[in-house]
Amino acid sequence: MLARSLSLGLGFSLAVAAGAQELMPDHDASRRERLDYAGERFRTPDGFAVEPAAVSGLFGSVVNMTFDAAGRPLLALEGEGLALLEDSDGDGLYDRRIDFAPQVDTAHGLYVMGPGDLLIHANGRGRLAEAAGVEGRPGRNDSVEDTGLYRLRDTDGDDRADAIEQIAPANGRIQEHGPHTIARGPDGALYVLYGNYSAPEVGLAPTSPLRELQEDQLLPPILDPRGHANSLRAPGGTIYRLDLESNVWERLSGGLRNPFDLAIGAAGEIFAYEADMEWDRGLPWFRPTRVVHLIPAGDYGWRTGSGKIAFHEIDTLPGVVDLGRGSPVGVAFYHHHAYPARFSGAYFMGDWSRGRIRVLFPERAGATWTGKAHDFLLGEPLNVTDLDVGPDGFLYFATGGRGTSGGLYRVTHERAGEAVETTGAEAAVRQPMPRSGWGREAIRRARGEAGANWAPELWAIVRDAGREPIDRIRALELLQVHGPRPTLEETAALLDSDAPLVRAAAVALLGAHSFSQVQGRLRAALTDPDPLVARRAAESLVRSGLDVRARGIEVETSEALYGLLDHPDRFLRYAAREAIQRIPHGYWVDQAFVASPRQRPRGFFEAVLAMVYSLEHRIEYNFLMGALLQVARADLEVEAELDFLRTMEIAFIRDPAPDAPGRDEARAGLGQALVGRYPHADDRVNRQLERLLAYLQPEGALAKMVVRLEEDRRAGERIHTAYCLRAMDRGWTPELRGRVVAWFDDAREFRGAASMEGYIDAIWNDVLDRFPDEERAAAEERLEGQRAERARRAAALVTEVEGDRQGRSDLAQMSFEELAEYLEYDVMAYERYNPEQGERVFHRARCSACHVFGDIGRGGGPDLSTVIKRFRRGEVLESIMFPSRVISDQYQAVDVELDDGGLHSGMVVEDTAERLTLINANGDRLDLDKVRIRSREPSALSIMPEGLLDTMTLSDLASLIRFLDEGADEAP
Repeated sequence: MLARSLSLGLGFSLAVAAGAQELMPDHDASRRERLDYAGERFRTPDGFAVEPAAVSGLFGSVVNMTFDAAGRPLLALEGEGLALLEDSDGDGLYDRRIDFAPQVDTAHGLYVMGPGDLLIHANGRGRLAEAAGVEGRPGRNDSVEDTGLYRLRDTDGDDRADAIEQIAPANGRIQEHGPHTIARGPDGALYVLYGNYSAPEVGLAPTSPLRELQEDQLLPPILDPRGHANSLRAPGGTIYRLDLESNVWERLSGGLRNPFDLAIGAAGEIFAYEADMEWDRGLPWFRPTRVVHLIPAGDYGWRTGSGKIAFHEIDTLPGVVDLGRGSPVGVAFYHHHAYPARFSGAYFMGDWSRGRIRVLFPERAGATWTGKAHDFLLGEPLNVTDLDVGPDGFLYFATGGRGTSGGLYRVTHERAGEAVETTGAEAAVRQPMPRSGWGREAIRRARGEAGANWAPELWAIVRDAGREPIDRIRALELLQVHGPRPTLEETAALLDSDAPLVRAAAVALLGAHSFSQVQGRLRAALTDPDPLVARRAAESLVRSGLDVRARGIEVETSEALYGLLDHPDRFLRYAAREAIQRIPHGYWVDQAFVASPRQRPRGFFEAVLAMVYSLEHRIEYNFLMGALLQVARADLEVEAELDFLRTMEIAFIRDPAPDAPGRDEARAGLGQALVGRYPHADDRVNRQLERLLAYLQPEGALAKMVVRLEEDRRAGERIHTAYCLRAMDRGWTPELRGRVVAWFDDAREFRGAASMEGYIDAIWNDVLDRFPDEERAAAEERLEGQRAERARRAAALVTEVEGDRQGRSDLAQMSFEELAEYLEYDVMAYERYNPEQGERVFHRARCSACHVFGDIGRGGGPDLSTVIKRFRRGEVLESIMFPSRVISDQYQAVDVELDDGGLHSGMVVEDTAERLTLINANGDRLDLDKVRIRSREPSALSIMPEGLLDTMTLSDLASLIRFLDEGADEAP
């Protein structure tokens, strides 16, 4: 076999060149002009071009894609199963579709095990469950019946699955927040990703790095007013490590919301593109989309409702890069020669809602990675759902999602990299995309060609100090995954390597051996000068079986871990804390109590937090509180202050005996010490101080916080202050209550996404619970007056824009096809229409009652600010004409029947214990008492009314589409 040689970098080696200039100028602000001037649909960097990879009409909406062992595209189609594509005439366009698994409805997480051998997540209803021999489980809802991880095999080579088995069931169905990716790591294990609405129904191995996460909320959180994820609790979205042969599952990391995909870099580290909660935009707990580096035991801070843990806090981990708003979909690392060398190790990311593919050039930063994201491909529309690198080295991407048009495209480059022909083990080391289905099949063939020389040639590369470290760890991975696996002694010998990446790879593999065999070797690796090596040593101790019940724990091991708690590298400190809290306290706690933040500015709080997480005796807590009281009286640098305050929060939350003698005095002392530190110059510190002050309620705290509430600060900071005030029942006066009520007059005008208004209302209701009856009644009367004024202004706006309407609709006799063709292709006629008129139509048609477009309108339905970046004009038209054809999980309406027979339909905007609030098709809010609700069912119809075109002329419609086409300015 012949293979092409290429430099497979880790990404960080190229970061300087990549970061020196943008791939493309930042054109988002004038995106329409940039794409329209030449009638283009896509924009790419110089030298790149987009071309169709499949003939039109061959398939519909694509949800996931990959390439099989033969290098053919394998697509998961929305509602149409799995399909293989072939190019029957060799013209570069796939024109033949083979239905590989018609038993499947919709699948996520396609992973090719080998020729005709596939792992997927799928719903198990109907033919798939029957084929797998899965029987329905009593009490299960039909909508999630036997969803799980399935293995599909083609045993007779006809490209159709004929042997199906369920590997593991899952709760939560295949949906936007359900089971997702399956990938193989350099250790040979499978890594399986689940969104926050799902998890595998399996037993967990005791060596699982991530134990039970708790909510860790000092103040009662507010659940999402629109009901999203309100029944969910930590750990949220998770990643599991699976040994398929033994069916052993370990929970690796969690605290995620909903990354749709993950990819594993050449160094063996896992990266995911994490989703935001778009309804939270403008609120203090909004978290942007970001790339996260996922390490064992990592908690990435997602909690439901208002409970998200801030990125800077000690008990979570920061992202590689924050990316603002978006809808993360498929990701892939690039290891091929077809693109310029700077793209070796690059991380591609699809963004469905913003209509773009971005690229990150990761740069190693100690025990983690960092980098800057660049726009790589912009499209209008570009409803990208997944992407992968094909055997030709080009990036392929699929389109679809939520019933939209499906397609398959490739991004070519004008000059491919140079190739060097090699054979045997050397060809395997240089194999492009070696973890792909087609890459592993090429490696399998290379091993057969190498014969008895396979292992000796690979070991020669591993031990060759003159080779690039990437080649050496690639050769080690080939031995681990394709065999023969390195022995314990062979692996341990690599700890003396001069290359940190080789040492790090060896340390990771040692974790698969028993604790008694590797404790000494891993302890030595804890002192490695490279933070990545030391971090993996701590993680491997846990994987090998380090636990309070483990025998033979040596004092030197705890001493080495304790020393790392003060290391400057945050990821290394985190891993060391996770390991040391599994060691009995007698080994290390005494050291923690004699230290101080001045001596160990980082390690002191890491050690205290480890104690809180693993308390063995209540008396330890008394010592711990005494130590924190001493710190509360000291001056700290900002970063130490943040660690101190969050550690104190968790100490209060996890107090094993909050009513024990002396607790009230301890809390009072801490409260008085903290009120003197507020306000702080750093807003991050202020947020944490506000939570603690609201909990401790020292004298003077509430008045100080009301002053901060009234200051001219960002809306999110002021909302956070109000969020904390709502939890306080001491210190109120009539004057302070009046000032807070007055603040809400402004707060209800704050701009934000769909849940903003509901959260403000929830804070308001909690504040009113602190008021005497007479003052509460006056406040509620004031609110009603404000609502009446808002309704009057809205009606006046409708009256104003109604004046623009002339005559009856001239659209009644035009078919959908005629209108779609006009809007898509009659550019000269289309350009006549004016976006200012479109904005007036947006109000008149009541679109603004349920939709946000930039800073126009109210939340409820989908945010339309970037709608044209992911949908064609014809698809937007289809949603207007036929609103119930495709309804996203997030925007499904409910039908409610009351005890008097009354029926109401609408989207949930608030769901409390006493009240259900809906927004109906007219944009009106309906407050329904829970005690009166007889039934509540998901609606098959959208609340967006049919017949909207009956209220418009052709000029209205074209102007509305033109208005949406312009795109909204980004909200702050």
